[in-house]
Amino acid sequence: MEPQWLDADERAAWLRLAAVTELLPAALDTQLRRDYGLTHFEYFVLAMLSTAMVFGTMTERSQIFWMIPIMGFCQLTLFGGYSIYFAELFPTRLRSTGTSFCYNVGRLVAAMGPLLLGKLSGVVYASHGPVDSMRYAGITMCSVFLIGLMALPFAPETKGKPLPE
Repeated sequence: MEPQWLDADERAAWLRLAAVTELLPAALDTQLRRDYGLTHFEYFVLAMLSTAMVFGTMTERSQIFWMIPIMGFCQLTLFGGYSIYFAELFPTRLRSTGTSFCYNVGRLVAAMGPLLLGKLSGVVYASHGPVDSMRYAGITMCSVFLIGLMALPFAPETKGKPLPE
């Protein structure tokens, strides 16, 4: 059986949608930072609230199409900022290594997230049933953003400072 490929019109529509989904988040982030001066703190709060919204209130399949993009935007702009921020912390000779180390240590720690989510939903909140246990577990997992918020005051400010050489 041959795979069914997109016809010319479907392919054109798909490519336009892909272009919008790739370019729109960066344009929105730039606009929000410029017009409203959103900081890393606000992005932490937005990521936490949007994630809690998805886990706490999603009840219908159609909500996936607007809730998940909002959550994705809030989380990706937060994490996208790390690549810029981490690079400003290290001297030129260590910049790539330092940025990679910080980013990947975070990924290593985050790899425990699915295990914790499973433990929370399967053990801690199991008595609430399969749907609500996942809801409560997901909302509890949002506390990771609180850890980030508590760490922010200790992070060095890089705005307006020269890159370390």
